[in-house]
Amino acid sequence: ENISYTPCATNHPGKFLNDSVCMLVESGDKFVYLYGDSHARVISNELKKAIDQTDYGLLYSYNRACPPVESVYILNNKGKRNCYKSNKKIYAYIQQNPDIDFVILVSRWTVYVESSRFNNEEGGLEPVGVVQLGAVNEQGAGYSPEGMSSDEVGQQYIASIKKLLDTGKKVILVYPIPEAGWNVPDFIEKYYWKNPDGVFSQMTGSTSYEVFKRRSAKTFEALDNIGEHQNLYRVYPHSLFCNSDINNRCIVQKNGRLLYGDDDHVSNFGASEIIKLILPKLK
Repeated sequence: ENISYTPCATNHPGKFLNDSVCMLVESGDKFVYLYGDSHARVISNELKKAIDQTDYGLLYSYNRACPPVESVYILNNKGKRNCYKSNKKIYAYIQQNPDIDFVILVSRWTVYVESSRFNNEEGGLEPVGVVQLGAVNEQGAGYSPEGMSSDEVGQQYIASIKKLLDTGKKVILVYPIPEAGWNVPDFIEKYYWKNPDGVFSQMTGSTSYEVFKRRSAKTFEALDNIGEHQNLYRVYPHSLFCNSDINNRCIVQKNGRLLYGDDDHVSNFGASEIIKLILPKLK
């Protein structure tokens, strides 16, 4: 299954309200706001289908390789200021818009905390490329030339999400989606070619749950340290993917359908499974 495309792009439904915000589902009353990096993008079409069946409208913003938090920029990106400026504008829009009831935050949180791509330690190693965040000093010091530490990134996650909560917004925080490490469609296709008469099971293409836990430990710690709040709702995609169908493994396909569209983004089917965890939070 293909990864979902950006709904406000050419030939896809949606209406830009400004240069950062897209309206996918209209409403005369309250809105849900989907916000994040490309991991928000790949669930947007399936979320739109689900929200269409509710009384909510759906707003949406995404910025590739840019977490939905304030005061950071991408250190090794020529367009580094775009991440900071876009997030600053989106946070202001959310805070100033009383019709936004829920904010759904979806991101590849762990890649920014670890500043490294994923190695599943079973042969699945993402292409080289570091995504490192730098800090932006709001008091005029500008863009720091140094990369942020894992703890500093985690602290910025906490501060930004608390800021949304302090404005009275309900926040649905989607925790890390397990990374696969190998391109799942390619892996499954090669498996079939090499094993035309072999047994195809849930185990095929699966990865280590222990590796996932170890890699995402600092990210979970940071998100957990936001603490409890009456308007904070946590969603754990790994509860669907890991240590459920197979003990101590994270699956990449289920019932003959792929959960991933590449090595870390979920497919439409994977997105629909995650949305089943999100929808009950919209009360």
